[in-house]
Amino acid sequence: MWHSRHFDIESMKKFFSSIFSVSLLLGFMAILSISCSRDAGDDIPEKPSNEETTPDTSNPEEVQQNEDSIIATISQATGARIGQDVNGLKVGDSIYYNLTIDDPKASKSSTYTLDLDGVGSTYNHRRFNKDFTLHISKIADDGTITDWHQITKFPYTLPSKGRYRLMYVANSDGTFIHEFKLRRQSKKEPNSKVTNLSVVFNVLAINLLYAVESTEAMYNANSYLVRYSLSISIKCGDFATDKLFETTPGCSYSYKIVCDGVEYNDTFEPGVWQTFYNQSKSHYYGKNSGPEFQDKYISELVITVKPSSDTPPTLFQYKNLRMVREVNGRRKSRS
Repeated sequence: MWHSRHFDIESMKKFFSSIFSVSLLLGFMAILSISCSRDAGDDIPEKPSNEETTPDTSNPEEVQQNEDSIIATISQATGARIGQDVNGLKVGDSIYYNLTIDDPKASKSSTYTLDLDGVGSTYNHRRFNKDFTLHISKIADDGTITDWHQITKFPYTLPSKGRYRLMYVANSDGTFIHEFKLRRQSKKEPNSKVTNLSVVFNVLAINLLYAVESTEAMYNANSYLVRYSLSISIKCGDFATDKLFETTPGCSYSYKIVCDGVEYNDTFEPGVWQTFYNQSKSHYYGKNSGPEFQDKYISELVITVKPSSDTPPTLFQYKNLRMVREVNGRRKSRS
């Protein structure tokens, strides 16, 4: 029995001794692991902070990326003339835009450059004098405009921020899409990001002919047979970028004409002369006198362009259009 107890005590000593050794080993490994983790942590990159950094002024590219933007808008102002719809421009008309530059960060000496992309190109009618002329004026605080300047080259320098009025004069028909770049300058060097602006408008070529042919009647020397015909031709540009009247499936073009109180409605083919009134009348005049014909006017013209069957139509509206008068094959100049 004594041997049995002695064996149990000796076994317990060996058991606890082995547990203690294993514990020491595990503890040593844990300490070693923690130490290695701390050493390895020195190579882990820190999480990026949200704090702004000061740009390196020695690096021009970094300064460029941190330039501020200009708040500028361009919007359509008034129509071509009194009674003219803003969506009713024809060759020779003027169209106005408001240019507003709001730049709180600008100094008093800051100027601005306005540049037109692709100037001189037939693309979207960007040729000076051939397609358009462009004028600009500063709008005074009371809203008045007194001094117009014609822009003859780009880039064009604006002397300060504020409100300006642009005036286009359309010299050709077509779709005008002009894209501008506006930028602040300080000491003749750019110091702002580019602000992009654009204007889009259509100019139509509308030709109206009032033709008259008169013949003296055989049966009466003072009686004349007069034939009247009224014709119209409508088109919008000849370049590849002029797509207002582009032929597409389901497209349709129509007009409404009001002349002498009578309304005429019909479809038309762009660029093709179409007679909407043709009638002969007999007139009797006094001795040694013949027919005299007054100028005629179209009191209202509405052109409806529907590109396809599933798109809403676009309307172009005109008022008080003078017709070119042709008597016996000869054009009569306007007085």
